[in-house]
Amino acid sequence: AKSINCERGVTVSPCDNCNICNEITGGYSVDVIEIDGASNRGIDEIRELRENVKFASAKCRYKVYIIDEVHMLTEFAFNALLKTLEEPPSFVVFVLATTDPQKVPWTIVSRCQHFHFNRIEPMDIENKLKSIVENDNIKVQDGVLNIISKSVDGSMRDALTVLDQLIVKGHGEVKHEDVNILLGIIKIDFLIEITDSIINKNVDDAFKIMDKIVS
Repeated sequence: AKSINCERGVTVSPCDNCNICNEITGGYSVDVIEIDGASNRGIDEIRELRENVKFASAKCRYKVYIIDEVHMLTEFAFNALLKTLEEPPSFVVFVLATTDPQKVPWTIVSRCQHFHFNRIEPMDIENKLKSIVENDNIKVQDGVLNIISKSVDGSMRDALTVLDQLIVKGHGEVKHEDVNILLGIIKIDFLIEITDSIINKNVDDAFKIMDKIVS
């Protein structure tokens, strides 16, 4: 939205300083409308969108409609949206975001330009977390950020959420003990014990250790 509306022109790298960029970043631009597909999935909501699409943008070059989790729309809603996608006003851009693209009808998919986002590499997540804790002077035990970055399945948002929770729990310090509890990580001692019991074919001990792990 910023790239196509930045006051310095259409650009891959918006300035992030002009009034338009600041409004979009702050979430109060009247020309950038975000819609939650999960809670606005019916034909009535899409009909309302189609009516509003006709009106020109107030300040930006383009009105940008961001429909999040678009796969949640009903079949009738998709059919209603299709008419707008086939002949959109020249000043309107739609961004359809989804975590389940196979559920979006081909009639919609075929009219879109696709951008596929990959999971973020654990090393990149760890480096970002390091810069945050260093900037905020937060104490972190060795190896904790590595554990967080590997546990979040490539999601930076989840990593930041975990870090926030650990900072609160540790009163400003991020500790191994807290991360193990929060993420449900099994202590290495348990794994060694259960491996020994399997090697020694000690079934009773193995089940006792499993009981501890489950608890």
